[in-house]
Amino acid sequence: MDLDISNKSIPVFAALDSKVRIRIIQLLSEKKMNVSEISREIGLSSPITIMHLNKLEEANIIRT
Repeated sequence: MDLDISNKSIPVFAALDSKVRIRIIQLLSEKKMNVSEISREIGLSSPITIMHLNKLEEANIIRT
């Protein structure tokens, strides 16, 4: 298996190194949700949820 471990892929690996962010990806794969809905579903505050969403967006995994 060939893995891309260039500087471009490091943010992706970092973003996926979180059970919370994996759960967010799962939720968003089912339907579009806003921050409040995601926060409620995962049981975290909106500011913490936004931090996780920002990590996913910086890694180009999601778009907001």
